[in-house]
Amino acid sequence: MTSFDVYLKAGDNSWYWFSYFRGVLMSYSSNLATYNDIISNTKEKQRRDPNANSRIDFEYIIGVPDRVQRFIRGWKAAELASMNIKVMRSIIVGDFLRIED
Repeated sequence: MTSFDVYLKAGDNSWYWFSYFRGVLMSYSSNLATYNDIISNTKEKQRRDPNANSRIDFEYIIGVPDRVQRFIRGWKAAELASMNIKVMRSIIVGDFLRIED
């Protein structure tokens, strides 16, 4: 089963999030007035692959802000946990200036 999440930060206030699972690509952006509106206003029938010949068709839908925030919180928690492990490893060996990878 293929699934993935991608968060692209294009600038300080510009980002795009994609989440794919079982033939459905959800997407949401900080670009509310254009990007999100285009996805939201496209008819469902037009958001599907007309040439799909598998049991699982491909389609895209608008994501929801809560899912984006959940993804970011999880990513930040994983990053923080990784940093804490590196700092703890450095403290254990007695070298406070170097953080080993």
